[in-house]
Amino acid sequence: MAGWLEQHEKQSELLGGAGDVLANSGDDKYLSQAVLDLQFGHSQRVGYDVAVQVIRQMQSIGNLHKRRPEHASLGVLRSPDIPSLLVETGFISNAGEERLLGSAAYQEKIAQAIYKGVRSYFLSHPLQNGPKVENRPQSFVSAGSSSKTPIASRGASESSFSASSVSSGATQIHVVKRGETLLGIANRYGTTMTKLMQQNSLKKEGVWVGQKLKVPAGNRVAATAVSPSSNKTAVSKTASTKAKRVTHTVKRGDTLTKIAASYGVSMSKIQQANKMKSGEVQIGQTLVIPQA
Repeated sequence: MAGWLEQHEKQSELLGGAGDVLANSGDDKYLSQAVLDLQFGHSQRVGYDVAVQVIRQMQSIGNLHKRRPEHASLGVLRSPDIPSLLVETGFISNAGEERLLGSAAYQEKIAQAIYKGVRSYFLSHPLQNGPKVENRPQSFVSAGSSSKTPIASRGASESSFSASSVSSGATQIHVVKRGETLLGIANRYGTTMTKLMQQNSLKKEGVWVGQKLKVPAGNRVAATAVSPSSNKTAVSKTASTKAKRVTHTVKRGDTLTKIAASYGVSMSKIQQANKMKSGEVQIGQTLVIPQA
């Protein structure tokens, strides 16, 4: 059993956890190890807080052997970036508990208690960025504009527009990659850290890998005013070219199913576009995302 757990943990490090993959992949191994330790400490604290909520729900089912979560040095509980907990539901050496554990109704009660405990924690600690925001960069009109139509589909009612008007209202989504900073992202999109923090309701300057930020989209629009017909053609060509060039760099925890869902395309289309023989992806692999 110990050997299986050890092997399973190694697979988890490659598929979704960090472990040696994070600790040894950076240019500065000491910095990587420090980040790993910080992640591990945070993961343990979150796991403990979730366990407190689960125990609170389990109290309604029956007597508890322990009133507080206990720490254990099990491999399955030591993922540095995935909070985890192990729930002991009873002892099969106890005839009464063994009988209850064999009951489907009792199993359902336990499952519901665990679910409610986990849900209770995440309701009180919501994610900063909603999961419905897609990874694909898209241009939208800001809330202050009277029109909610995407830029690429505006019709002939507008005679012309300039780059300054677009850059002040249009935004797109930027997914933070490893090594990026808020200052670097601000410089890349021709804005300031203060504006990015205000636009994304950030309380501090730190960002993390995978975080989605609203950034100005004006730097991708030509600076000349054009007529409605030529404007529509130019933007359509730009959008078409941009759609063909969309790529995704595989990060820890990514799967082909998850990537396909985030971009609104099927797995088979991504496999065809990248000539993939299987559905497996590697960390750091760059995938071409076909047009939906």
